[in-house]
Amino acid sequence: FAGPPTLDEDWLVLSTIHSAKGLEWDSVYLIHAADGCLPSDLATGDDDEIEEELRLTYVAMTRAKDYLYVLWPMRFFTRPGGIADNHVYAQLCRFFTPEVLDTMDRIEHEEATFEKDRVTDGPSVDIMGRIRSMWD
Repeated sequence: FAGPPTLDEDWLVLSTIHSAKGLEWDSVYLIHAADGCLPSDLATGDDDEIEEELRLTYVAMTRAKDYLYVLWPMRFFTRPGGIADNHVYAQLCRFFTPEVLDTMDRIEHEEATFEKDRVTDGPSVDIMGRIRSMWD
């Protein structure tokens, strides 16, 4: 048991893949791992660009000391512009081949309860009430 965090340990670090090189965190969340975002559709013009995006993905995934979470949506919202419901279906990042996925535990949204990670012995905070009171 590590004990409660000190003031210097109690924060969330948001980082881009590009700025993560050489850094390391206990847990890393690689978000929106959908093809077109990872690799960026602007960086898939030739094999060298795709190879660089693969290298950046490797850098992002190897920043985790203990836990790596790779998240991708089944679909996501797009800006209005002629599409009936403004959602598109996402394709998993091309770098996550069946061989790579076999090394990972897959948890789908319906299965992800996170009950074991929920803090139950702390104070209860009414976040919605606090937000509403800002406009009262």
